[in-house]
Formats: sequence, C-alpha cells, structure tokens
Amino acid sequence: MSKHKGSNKEMADNTRQKFIDKAHDRFITEGYVATSTNDIVRDAEMARGALYHHFKNKEELFAAVVADKIKSMSALMDAGLKKRVCCGVDDPQEDFLSTLDLIVDLFKDPAYRRIIVIESLVALPHAIRRQTMQDYYRPICLNFLERINMTKSAPESVINAFIIGLIGFLAESVRSFEYTMSEEESTAQAESIKAALRLILIPFITQYRK
Repeated sequence: MSKHKGSNKEMADNTRQKFIDKAHDRFITEGYVATSTNDIVRDAEMARGALYHHFKNKEELFAAVVADKIKSMSALMDAGLKKRVCCGVDDPQEDFLSTLDLIVDLFKDPAYRRIIVIESLVALPHAIRRQTMQDYYRPICLNFLERINMTKSAPESVINAFIIGLIGFLAESVRSFEYTMSEEESTAQAESIKAALRLILIPFITQYRK
C-alpha cells in the first residue's frame, strides 16, 4: 500500500513539474500576459482539471515558476561556494562578491532575467514580489554579514537598508541586459555591474567590518 501511495505522489509531483516547465517556456517566449492557462494545458498535454488541482490560478503557477528558477540559482551558488572551499579559499568578502558576480552572470540568461526580473513585474503584486526577493537575498546577505561580525557592529536599520538597496541595485542593473545586442555587449555590461558593486560594497563593508 505504501508503495502505491508513493507512486501516486511521484506521479503528482511529475505532473506539477511538467506544468511548471511548460509554463516557464511560455512565459519566456510569449510573456505572462499573452500566455493563457489553455496554452499551458495544451503544451503539457494534460487535462485542464489537472492544472487547477496543483495551482489555483495563473499567478500561483507563475510564482511556482519563479520559485523553481530561484532553486536552480541557489544550487549553482552553493556549487560555486563549495568549489571555492575545495580550492582552499576562505575569505568572506570575496565569497560574497563572487556570489554576486555569479548572480549577475546568471541574469545574462534570458531564462532567469525574464522570469525573475521582467515578467514578475506584471505577474506578481508588489508585496509578493518584494517578499520573494527578500526571502531569497536576505539569508545570503546575513550569512556574509555574520561571518564578518558586521551584524554586531552595524545598526539593524543600516543592515535592512543595505539588503533592500542591494536587491534594488541588482534588479535594475541586470534589467539592462535586455538592451544588449550581442554576447560581447552582455559580457561587457556584466563586468561593469560587477565593478560597480565593488565600488559600492567594499567601502561600506570596510566601514563596519570588525
């Protein structure tokens, strides 16, 4: 009996993921507004009722697509940090800057940029979008700040402003990739963003680092 239940759960999980994958592709190529749930059901070759069994509406499905992309980003960043550890690198500041570099590079990919930065503006209410980004970036920032004891030396209001400002800077900066016309332009723009992050962050970190 337990095996049968497990199989049913696996089938349900696979169906849910299939809807997420097909919605992801549609949202990238057609955009959130132009994509209908009928399009996604047809692409997935599933019954319409199956979609609404897992997601109550298109907004909830989009939020699941965002969560899936963020999960993918997190896995890549974890792999990057593990690689630095294996190479014997132990520098919290460089770990943090390298993580931000990876985020910038990932957003060169339209699959990340259009879902998380572009389409989310029309797909999700501001409060949900803001909370989603806070839930993702805040632990990354706090982990770094704790490693350099900055959470003890900087006021909480300053730390909160730092995290909110960093999220805003990243979101607006990577949006600029939409206007690059070639891989060379995108690469040059990414390096400019990384340099700007260092100009902003290193003096700030130095001021509070203990």
